Amino acid sequence: MSGQPLVSLCPPAPGSLAAAGLAWTTVRPLALKHLFVHPAISPRRLADLLGLGQMATAAVMRRLLATGDAVFGGSGAATGPDTLSLSEAGRQAAREAFRRSRYVGPMPVTLGEWRGRAAQQSPRAGRRRVDFDRAFAGLVVDRAVVDRLGPAAIDGRSVLLFGPPGNGKRAIAEAFAAAVCEASGPVWMPYAVLIGESVVTLADSVRHRPVQVHRPRSAGEPDRRYRCVERPIVTLAADGPPSELRPGSAAFASTRDGDAAATLAMPDAAAAAGGVLLVDADRTNPVPCRQLIDAAERAECDVALDLTSATVPIASTVVMTTANAMAATAALRRARHKVPVLPPTREAFARLVDRACRARSIPLEPQAAGILFDALYTARVTRLKGDSAGPRRTPRATDAADLVEIAVSICRFRKQRPTIKPSVLLDAARQFLPAA
Repeated sequence: MSGQPLVSLCPPAPGSLAAAGLAWTTVRPLALKHLFVHPAISPRRLADLLGLGQMATAAVMRRLLATGDAVFGGSGAATGPDTLSLSEAGRQAAREAFRRSRYVGPMPVTLGEWRGRAAQQSPRAGRRRVDFDRAFAGLVVDRAVVDRLGPAAIDGRSVLLFGPPGNGKRAIAEAFAAAVCEASGPVWMPYAVLIGESVVTLADSVRHRPVQVHRPRSAGEPDRRYRCVERPIVTLAADGPPSELRPGSAAFASTRDGDAAATLAMPDAAAAAGGVLLVDADRTNPVPCRQLIDAAERAECDVALDLTSATVPIASTVVMTTANAMAATAALRRARHKVPVLPPTREAFARLVDRACRARSIPLEPQAAGILFDALYTARVTRLKGDSAGPRRTPRATDAADLVEIAVSICRFRKQRPTIKPSVLLDAARQFLPAA
């Protein structure tokens, strides 16, 4: 996405607290905590910390001075006539604010504003093409899988990758997510959202990588409560429902009381708003999976907060993986796009072996991979010379790298230069699959 669309999507700084939709009961505690952390602060610095424009910050300062929470100057060595400091009453109120919430950061945006902003930045309307050739350049992926993922990327809702384990479903899902997010461009995401009377963190440095955007002066003062980030790719925690708010982390100063309340953070699905949520369906309860598939159609879901709930934006695309194949639950079969990831063919297995050898700069003799494939996976009565017949093994993509590693270890044990040839690979197969 070019710089100009990014600038145009950046919200302007609110001219007043009313324009920001924030009540004084929300603004005052957070302003006091900033002044507690920074005992002597200039008005411009306070505006940067609060994320509000100069006009809105000036209104906050006037209110703090009028109520006696803050004073100009102060008794500290770093204070001056143009710096703002807390009064004794203000320090006591700041301690009380820390007991209720540890969050110290830019002012939150209202939930209604964030929902509108997320809908405005939805990638579904503008996404036309995804560069899968580059995304899958480092993988060995069947062309049929790529052809089925293409429409799923354009549609951008729920995708189910299913098939036997060990064939790269997770790697394909991650490459798919990266390609989709790159094609859709960055998003503006708030640091925190106001849900009811609680401040819930959203953007953070772990899940959301910032993007530098040059904003010309003619564009006006930006709303610094938002940051421009790459579209997020978030993995759903296996043990947590998608609608549960989780304890979060934020920059805060210790009040030395030791009883501060935890900071609330958005659940994984909401942290992926505008991006892609990856779900290992085999490790996740079927109920959250069904909820996520339904929520993906609306790109929003309900989150629980105390005794109430709120509807928040979530990932634009949900990608699930399962090894249960056709035995997948009814909840998973509700996914809009279903893409089978099958075991590698003889040709694909040879490419996987070649790739593993190239990654280690190890010579590979011609036909070695094909001979190994026939020995391990074809329905011959006796597959490895000197071994008794056993049940046929289904090919796995991960077998290639494992067998190459074992072959290298065998060569080193024999004090030979590592070379992948049929005899060494067959010895590696006996080591890897004793029952083969």
